[in-house]
Amino acid sequence: EFVETFALEVKKAWHEDVNAIMIVRGCQGYFQQLWLAGYAMVSGQTAQSAIRNLRPPPHFKIQDRLQLHLQRWRPHLTIEIVNRLQDVELQIKSDRVDSQVFAAQSLLGICLRAPR
Repeated sequence: EFVETFALEVKKAWHEDVNAIMIVRGCQGYFQQLWLAGYAMVSGQTAQSAIRNLRPPPHFKIQDRLQLHLQRWRPHLTIEIVNRLQDVELQIKSDRVDSQVFAAQSLLGICLRAPR
C-alpha cells in the first residue's frame, strides 16, 4: 500500500509541474514526521498522541496514513530516509543531473526499502 500511495502522490505532483526539489522536500517533511512520531512511540506514547503532538500538525487527511506507516517504519530507518532525501536535494541543486529523473529514481529506491 505504501508504494502505491507514494507513487500516486508523486505522479500527481509531476503532472502539476511541481519542481523536483519541492517534491523531495515534501517527502523529507513526511519522513521527519514519521521519525519524530516513531521516537515518541518508543518513549511510550500511543500513535495517536504522537501524531497529535507533532508540530506543525500533519494535515487531517494524512493522519490515518501516518498512523498506519508508524506501525511499519521504525525510527532508525526513517531518519536514514531523511538523510538520503537531503543528499538527493543537494545532487539536484548541483545541476549535474536531470532533476526529475534523479528524483524519480531516488524515490523509487525509497519505495523499494519500504517495510512490508
